[in-house]
Amino acid sequence: INIFNPEAIVIGGGLAASGEALLGPARAAVPSYSFRGLRNQAIILRATLGDDNGLIGAAAIALDLQNG
Repeated sequence: INIFNPEAIVIGGGLAASGEALLGPARAAVPSYSFRGLRNQAIILRATLGDDNGLIGAAAIALDLQNG
């Protein structure tokens, strides 16, 4: 959050299976480790593409590189 200032942090794969057991504590920890102006900027959520999220992301990057 401090370096990239993302709009969202999406957790996928095996970690996402933990659901709120992981996401809740992660959301609670953000204010302690983020710069003051960035604390409430990024949302932390679970990926919705299932196990294919990495594959879909890689394909999107490849298409983006190909198209210029």
